[in-house]
Amino acid sequence: MNDDLPKLTFAILDTKKGIPYSDYTTEEEYPLPAWYRSIRNIPLDDLGVEDISKACRQGVHLEQVVPLAFKLIKANPLEGEMKSPTDDPKGH
Repeated sequence: MNDDLPKLTFAILDTKKGIPYSDYTTEEEYPLPAWYRSIRNIPLDDLGVEDISKACRQGVHLEQVVPLAFKLIKANPLEGEMKSPTDDPKGH
C-alpha cells in the first residue's frame, strides 16, 4: 500500500458517491449526526469497535465497513460489548 495516498474515510466515500455534506450544527443536534460528524474524517482502519458496529447497524458504507467488522471479529471474537435483546429498553 502506498503511504502517500490518503487513507479511506467516510468523507472520501461520501464524496465519491455524491453524498452532500453540511457542517451545519445546532446546540440540539441529535446523537447520530453528531457521531457521524465526529468520525467522518477518521481513517476507517483507525475506527474503534463501537464505531464499526454503529456504522454496520446504521447501514453506513457497508461495502467498506462489513469487511472491517469481520476482520475485528476474526482477530478477537469477544471484543466489543455483547448485548441481549433484553438489554435494549425498546426491545430492538
